[in-house]
Amino acid sequence: MMSRVFAFKDNIGVYYVFNSAKTSLLGIAFDISNPDYSRWEDIANLSTLTPDQLRLVSGLSLCIHSDIEDDEYNVRMDTYAVTTTTDYTHFLLKGYSNINSIKIDGSETLRVLLSFDNRKTWCYYNTATSQWETSYLSNIYSAKSNSAKEINGFNNTVYAKKFTRSCTLDYAIAIVSGEYLTSVNLSLPENTLPTITEFKIVYRPNNETHKDVVKVSAKIDDIDDDDLTYELGFSNGSNTGVLSTGKITQIVSKTYEFAIDPKDLYLGDNTITLKITDEANKYSTAQLTIVKVNNEPTIAYSYNKGLVSGAITDLDPDDKVTWRIIVNDINVTPWTDFAPSVLSFDYKIPRDWIKFGETNHCKIEFYDDVSDPKTISVEFDFDGEYFGLLFIDPAEPEYDSNGKMNKKRYYSDSLGGTIKALNIPNVITTKESATYEIGLINNSDSNRDSIVLHSDIYNDHYKLLFSYSKPFVGVETLKFDNVKVGDEPILFYVKLVSYDRHTEKVSGNIIAESTNIISDPEDE
Repeated sequence: MMSRVFAFKDNIGVYYVFNSAKTSLLGIAFDISNPDYSRWEDIANLSTLTPDQLRLVSGLSLCIHSDIEDDEYNVRMDTYAVTTTTDYTHFLLKGYSNINSIKIDGSETLRVLLSFDNRKTWCYYNTATSQWETSYLSNIYSAKSNSAKEINGFNNTVYAKKFTRSCTLDYAIAIVSGEYLTSVNLSLPENTLPTITEFKIVYRPNNETHKDVVKVSAKIDDIDDDDLTYELGFSNGSNTGVLSTGKITQIVSKTYEFAIDPKDLYLGDNTITLKITDEANKYSTAQLTIVKVNNEPTIAYSYNKGLVSGAITDLDPDDKVTWRIIVNDINVTPWTDFAPSVLSFDYKIPRDWIKFGETNHCKIEFYDDVSDPKTISVEFDFDGEYFGLLFIDPAEPEYDSNGKMNKKRYYSDSLGGTIKALNIPNVITTKESATYEIGLINNSDSNRDSIVLHSDIYNDHYKLLFSYSKPFVGVETLKFDNVKVGDEPILFYVKLVSYDRHTEKVSGNIIAESTNIISDPEDE
């Protein structure tokens, strides 16, 4: 029986035939000098080989043997290639929400498989079931692939069934003899804005806060799966600022929480703006309002002879307060450290800040640690007077012709400074000076149980003596009991006496500079 058979040979002379399933090649022993063609395949099988089977014999030589005399046999071998994308040539779809279309510029008969997971799996669109189904590269020439014509006809609805965020797109295209492939073009939708929904305050009655941290939440989404950034800002009238910024780790329709420190807000209505920006610099915003509330502190105060007393109260129990005092537009105290309310204080205005005989102005400023800051103040005027235990000249009126306090009435001021002196003329040996009437007033901040006046010695020659009344009965010590603030001046008398034989003129600030002649047992 005449026949034709075939086998394949590699470049070193080894011959091959297909296994029975035609899924692999088998090497066979064959001696050209003593040929045995019994294991070669019938030529009829050659035309049945599939592209996948032909891929197995790529690079091998086709050998045909015929027993037919003067045999003529034409063999047509199609060449083919499979073009596949790589990690460097595939399409990165991060930042896109779908595929509009894929256009293959080439023969309509080209067979195509697609991969959406970096070539881990291959798939084709089954037009009969309208579903994407899994396939293999070995099936690219079969019905389990799509033609280029079919691919060119698919729209975004088809691709939406397979598209996932941040996926890749790979293709495998089989090209046989007579076909051509020029390019593959991908049409993608424009970048879309990120979305913000359900922007709200996590439970806060009346959207108010005083000192409590406020949490706000928002549901954020971006169908393009872009990397996102956020900016949380506020506005309160002319006051604006950024509260926080950061990156969004995008998970589909994820709810995020943001914390807002009320220290960063102003009293009243604060408009909170959340801005979400994608990689294309497109952004969306959402707003809500947080109301910052505060009870302003109040003060109760009093003034008495240079002493300012006050008590600051704040209805917000956790608030702390601070205060300072300004006298005649001069800050006589710095701002105190914040302290809990109720805050009580007593402050003695330095006497050198008080203008004697004039109207003085005092301002108390205070605020709490939640204020904007905004200081609260109370103001009052007071007459400038000398304070303490004072010597006066009873012959001088209390007020001058202009109705102001008469400085000439006082021998010294509150600081011990001389206003006028008790000048005593010459005193001759064994003689004594004239008698002088002096007044003592208590213009301090408290009553005195007793006040004692002591005699004093001048230049080792003269002694100042006292008398309760006239006629002069000289004593070295006077004592006055129960001296109250505001009492009428206590009158007493002084005389300078000599106790040696020298003659000398004694003049100067005998009373004004002799502050040591007064003692206050209550203070000792």
